[in-house]
Amino acid sequence: MNCLVIDDDEAVGVYMRKLIEDTGFLNLLGYYSNPSSAVGYIMSNIDNIDLVFVDVEMPGLTGIDLISSLGTMADKIKFVVISSKDKYAIDALENNVAAYILKPVNPVNFLKAVSKVRNMVENVSQPETTLTFFIRTTDNRYVKINWNDVYWLEVNRNNISINTFDASYEIQSTLKDISTKLPTGLFFKTHRSFIVNISHIDVIEPDFIVMKTSKKDVQIPLSRNYRPEFLANVNVLNRGE
Repeated sequence: MNCLVIDDDEAVGVYMRKLIEDTGFLNLLGYYSNPSSAVGYIMSNIDNIDLVFVDVEMPGLTGIDLISSLGTMADKIKFVVISSKDKYAIDALENNVAAYILKPVNPVNFLKAVSKVRNMVENVSQPETTLTFFIRTTDNRYVKINWNDVYWLEVNRNNISINTFDASYEIQSTLKDISTKLPTGLFFKTHRSFIVNISHIDVIEPDFIVMKTSKKDVQIPLSRNYRPEFLANVNVLNRGE
């Protein structure tokens, strides 16, 4: 997703650049310390911007005023407001802001916010035909499978195993290629060799997750590199920071 950072504190801009680079799915189009200059850029590039990180308290034009000044054009972009105070949260909500991050920005809260926005951008309704697929078996039968019924995908040498509650199918593919065919908002990486369907998770441990199949409880690794983004997409009622 293409994004902008608007903040009069240049140190924050440098820090945000590093956080954005670390996600792997955000592309920073530019950084603006002057909100008025940023408005001109946004208006000229409205169709190329997915997300804008904007500070609230800036000289001349506040972040909330900036969003409001764009009028209906603001509906085409997701905004994440950044502020050292929580008192602007109501104003942000009234301007349809996608997320609100309190300063100092920490990587966990940042990743929660951008993962939420990513799901909002990608989570378009998908026809039933995109949720089903066929796998050819060794005896040349074609078995129909719904992605909702897939528990996890796993790299097995040069193949990918697709695992359901009571069966496993192996196909020639890579995790990268098959990722492009997955329905959005449902499957997430837990490890470089595993993608799981979060709707079928039973337990999340510090280093692995548990899924119950017809034969046994399966432990799937949850690596340190993928854990923050993965947890940001899991619905937890009493989530800690």
